[in-house]
Amino acid sequence: MRRTLKGLRRQNPRAPRQASPLTEAVIAAIEATATKPKIGRGGHLESETQARSRGHLNIALIRVMRSFAAARRKHSRGLTSAWSRTAAEG
Repeated sequence: MRRTLKGLRRQNPRAPRQASPLTEAVIAAIEATATKPKIGRGGHLESETQARSRGHLNIALIRVMRSFAAARRKHSRGLTSAWSRTAAEG
């Protein structure tokens, strides 16, 4: 395992980049198209029922991830301001 990870690091020495956050427009576009039938792995178009189920699940996941991200931002702002006060008090 260790040798494999070292080999992977040598292949791509650059640090991974953070993905940019999803904007409101992108989230709206995802939600607008999430329940439309898509072509699956086998090359077949999924049924309307399958598409609705998958789409609603994807929309729910996006909303949950977005609420977690908002909570993390709020939490990190609180930690940053608390750290600033502590550092200022010295």
